[in-house]
Amino acid sequence: MKNKKGNLVLDLGIFLFAIVGFVMISVVINNLVSEQNTEIQSDPEMSPEAKSVMSSTNSYMPKLLDGGFLFLLFGVWIWLIVSSLFIDSHPAFFIIGIIAMILVCILGMELANIYDEFITQDPDLATTSAQYTITNFVINHFLATIIVIITSVVIVLFAKNKLE
Repeated sequence: MKNKKGNLVLDLGIFLFAIVGFVMISVVINNLVSEQNTEIQSDPEMSPEAKSVMSSTNSYMPKLLDGGFLFLLFGVWIWLIVSSLFIDSHPAFFIIGIIAMILVCILGMELANIYDEFITQDPDLATTSAQYTITNFVINHFLATIIVIITSVVIVLFAKNKLE
């Protein structure tokens, strides 16, 4: 069986884009819902039921999307660990893997900077993004998060050969 470690690195890069994209879309959607909630609450023609539903949706949405981000992050982590169990690797590819992982870390840092520039620096989205406590913590420590994920995948990738 041939080495598919490059596919694992490519998958990690794609998932980094997916995770940061999910976060950015979540913040923008939550901001839109918050603006709609403000309009609905100020409209005297809206029924109290509609105002109540929109108010509860607006207050619950950041918690739901923050939890969704955490679920997606751990899901990606578990998927990478499980998929690394099915990859036949040779220690000679370790250096190539390290170089690829450095590129993934650089990509992760750039994605965190993009999030910071477009979401937390924007005055309209900054108040909305402040409600995402877990997401902001992970994105602010995105490099450390990526290194932990990569380290666990590398440990599983090369330790499984010792167990076989």
